[in-house]
Amino acid sequence: MKLTRNTIFITGVGTGIGYGQAEVLHKLGNKVIVPGRRKERVEETIKAKPL
Repeated sequence: MKLTRNTIFITGVGTGIGYGQAEVLHKLGNKVIVPGRRKERVEETIKAKPL
């Protein structure tokens, strides 16, 4: 399985496991798509760890 240079869609990135997955996969060189129900929470996540 290739772990870099992918486009990945992860739900639940505002907190917990989803947040951790997004962070790690982005650091590995992937493009991470971060959807969410609460716009403010998704924006906070992006500001905290640029995805």
